[in-house]
Amino acid sequence: MQPSTSPPCVPYGTDDIVTSFAVSGGGTSDDRVEGVAVDGAGAVVAAGWFTSSPATFGGVELTNAGGIDALLWKESADGTTLWAVRGGGTDNDKLSGVAVDAAGAMVAAGYFSNSSTFGGVALTNAGDYHDAVVWKMSADGTTLWAVRGGGTSDDELSGVVVDGVGAVVASGHFESSTATFGGVALTNAMTTGWGAEAVVWKMSADGTTLWAVRGGGSDSGYTQAIAVDGSNAVVAAGHFKDGTATFGSVALTSTGNYDAVVWKMSADGTTLWAVRGGGTGNDKVFGVAVDAAGAVVAAGDLASSESTFGGVALTTAGANEAVVWKMSADGTTLWAVLGGGTGDDYMRGIAADASNAVVAAGFFDSTDAMFGGVALTTAGSRDAVVWKMSADGTTLWAVRGGATSDDSLHAMAVDGTGTVVAAGEIQSSTATFGDVALTIVGDSDAVVWKVSDVAEFTHCVYDACSTLLSPFHLRDHVETRALHRGSPACSCFQASPYICLPVLTRLVPMSVHADYGAEPLATAAEPLAAAAESPASRAASVAAEPPAISESSSAVTAVIRTRDNVGRQRGRRGH
Repeated sequence: MQPSTSPPCVPYGTDDIVTSFAVSGGGTSDDRVEGVAVDGAGAVVAAGWFTSSPATFGGVELTNAGGIDALLWKESADGTTLWAVRGGGTDNDKLSGVAVDAAGAMVAAGYFSNSSTFGGVALTNAGDYHDAVVWKMSADGTTLWAVRGGGTSDDELSGVVVDGVGAVVASGHFESSTATFGGVALTNAMTTGWGAEAVVWKMSADGTTLWAVRGGGSDSGYTQAIAVDGSNAVVAAGHFKDGTATFGSVALTSTGNYDAVVWKMSADGTTLWAVRGGGTGNDKVFGVAVDAAGAVVAAGDLASSESTFGGVALTTAGANEAVVWKMSADGTTLWAVLGGGTGDDYMRGIAADASNAVVAAGFFDSTDAMFGGVALTTAGSRDAVVWKMSADGTTLWAVRGGATSDDSLHAMAVDGTGTVVAAGEIQSSTATFGDVALTIVGDSDAVVWKVSDVAEFTHCVYDACSTLLSPFHLRDHVETRALHRGSPACSCFQASPYICLPVLTRLVPMSVHADYGAEPLATAAEPLAAAAESPASRAASVAAEPPAISESSSAVTAVIRTRDNVGRQRGRRGH
């Protein structure tokens, strides 16, 4: 065993993050993805829009019917296109959110204009502007139903989620003086001038409206994103402008222009709590998620130089700075952190994995951006960014993608193994995501980027994270539990340098799957009962008596040599 010269407990760098695949789609005009979800088999569903005609997504060519058409695009877990479908009519029709249920059916939400068709379902707008739409399909892309909501003005949905019993909950806003969602009529509180009201709309699995509620007040309010917890409680997030706004029974007052808002309701639509955050400028939230413990995480951006989220005061370095805000299940702020630099930096999507780690996605144009301890520099105008934190807000890693033009991410999801899937658009003629280069053929192309921080080869480090014990191939197979950066079983890089001591025996017994040509690895000679010891005493005991590792050098070599046999999925267009 040789001592390591690496400093202990630092965030993982970009070399530790593997691009599983990156794919682009579109045509000669503007095309974008704004929502993404992952089903139980790891298949990826992206929702957005395209103006190109034709537009190609994988091997599927779609023809635009006019203006902007809605898009749903499904890929297998390795990025191979399974199918892509369009919806809409001759005007502007977009999808901004997508979710999947336990059976793999998908539900998308957005808006449409005039008369539009979604699968075999024809919908007619109630006015001359936009109406909200929710569109459900089976796993193979067959339309099950589509429903509209709204009134005579602009009414749009931005987010959608499916709860534990298959009910669909969508969020957005309505500008109509009266908007109808199913049989529920909502009245806009704006009596003069123009303004939007936030809306949350719940349907059963067959599209029957269960309830719809509004939020807002004397000026505009929006719910940009939606999530549910294990009890099917609903959490909506967005922002509201100027003065006092009411969300259910909770009145909130903006401290400036736009303030961020997170609003929680029970499964029947009863408001449980609502909280605001921000300062005197434009402070907005665009993404929300609920972790396995019921905690709420939200992502957005701040224009205020000084902002407050719960008891956490934040000071921005630039014109706009990305923010991630975490609350307990009762709305108490746990932490809030900024990311970015002296330019304009934004977060748009957020998700939580099974270990309650938080992953956010967005874009930045600062040349001096810092995301936790990770410094990122744009390659040009605007770059995509994915930023991962532990459950306590400690940065684990951050990576960028893109090139010399505007490249951005607008949505985020994690699969069952914690692997990250982000989606958005690229405008650079050639944009790089990890080791995958994508070339666009028009003004902008839709992009889906899958990023893995499951270690192909890693090790638990010992003695204040300075001694290499043994390499392990940590894929998620029958005999091997996938370990992600910052997970409790490989957490030297997350918190204390001594935290890996009591979990060492959880690492050593792991084996390599037979597909990779190695025998199960032997265990450490003795379990380490170090959990109750102080960091200093643990370090001293380790230095005096390192643990015995009984696997043979040939077994270790077999693990190491499998690295060259593990192929990475390459970026593709039309695959």
